[in-house]
Amino acid sequence: MGQHGLRFGGMRSDSEVLSLAPALPPQWRSFSFRVRYRGALLEVRADHGEVAVRALEGGPVTVAVYGIERLVDAEGVVVPREQPSELPGSTIEHGSLEGSGLHR
Repeated sequence: MGQHGLRFGGMRSDSEVLSLAPALPPQWRSFSFRVRYRGALLEVRADHGEVAVRALEGGPVTVAVYGIERLVDAEGVVVPREQPSELPGSTIEHGSLEGSGLHR
């Protein structure tokens, strides 16, 4: 993974779960990166409206997106980017990629 994934991806792995809090430079429309985490190959895509994370291989794995733990599998999860990063991360939620622009 390159520097952009680390900086703009807001990725941290210094706790029990991988944490993502992507920030998008105003001049960018979107970005994506892939990361291998606990045996799963994850794809992270962010635009100015949302962040989508899905497991391309392996999974499911628990990942915190803006502070909320999500179970990420091949179906993926979609989270609005406006969501505050200070929310408690004790809830595991399933999501859907429907309407997110991510395709298999």
